[in-house]
Amino acid sequence: MDQPNNTVIIQTSKGEKTVTLHTFPAMTGFSLNRRYRVDYRTCGDDHTRRAYTLDVLAFAEVNGQRLDSEGAVNSALESWKNVERVFNSVLEFNEVDTALEEEKARWFEFAGKELATTFVSEAALLMAPLLQTMEAQTKKGR
Repeated sequence: MDQPNNTVIIQTSKGEKTVTLHTFPAMTGFSLNRRYRVDYRTCGDDHTRRAYTLDVLAFAEVNGQRLDSEGAVNSALESWKNVERVFNSVLEFNEVDTALEEEKARWFEFAGKELATTFVSEAALLMAPLLQTMEAQTKKGR
């Protein structure tokens, strides 16, 4: 039997558990998507990362119980590997750009502009002596 796309199966000490994933409401999803970059990927503060993780895990449930507290998460998921799997599954289910493709595209655009600017600047410096020599030869030929 096929597994529904809004569930993930995890292994615990009590055997397999089915975790049901829920859709973020529109404004919550908007916030969680943006916060992924700031509160999770680039933040070094453990408290902020933990708060974000719990906000995301609240959109998963096991046996009808939402994973909306640290106690519920620890009890239902048991291991950090299960926490990571469910966390990533909730984000993926809600189409959060965990690969940060949008930021990567902007970075390459920025890098391309910087490279072009540097190339033109360096080329101008390299050409300056040649232009001076040509100018001196033109003045001699007059």
